[in-house]
Amino acid sequence: MPVYRFTVPGHSTRRELAVYAVVARKVGGCEFFIYVGKTGDNNAGCNPVISRAGNHFSYNEMHSQVRNKVTDPHLFDYEFFYVTFDTYDKDNRKSKVDVVNEMERAANRELHSRLPPAFAPCLLNRYKGSGYLSAAKRVMRRNFLTPERERSITALVDSVVEYIESFNAEFANR
Repeated sequence: MPVYRFTVPGHSTRRELAVYAVVARKVGGCEFFIYVGKTGDNNAGCNPVISRAGNHFSYNEMHSQVRNKVTDPHLFDYEFFYVTFDTYDKDNRKSKVDVVNEMERAANRELHSRLPPAFAPCLLNRYKGSGYLSAAKRVMRRNFLTPERERSITALVDSVVEYIESFNAEFANR
């Protein structure tokens, strides 16, 4: 009977608003899927990134977006990438949630723009931006993406793309 092991880094247990990307890679192959998400939008507070990661594999369909979208999730290995934007503060929760929501959209858009067209379907929850948004709301959202936050999003996407390129020569050649 094998003994399994994995490490949970301490920083992943902090209660911070974060945007993350999960890359699900088929064991021994190049097939992959990407899911972009966030922490901190929960009405009950803000779970750490490691808690959110575990929820993705829950049998509770409300929490398990990766399990819901990846057939046979046990056939994949998962790499999590994340950046944080702020610590959780229940008294200023709404303004911070608005920021992390916009950072998730920004990460999703940038990741989609960096994937070759053939790999666009690999992004499991592509942001479509199809709903109506007032001009004032568009300006407000645009202001959330400060240069510092934009650098964080770019660093996150760079890390994900670099990881995918490391195992998928077809991706790198497109």
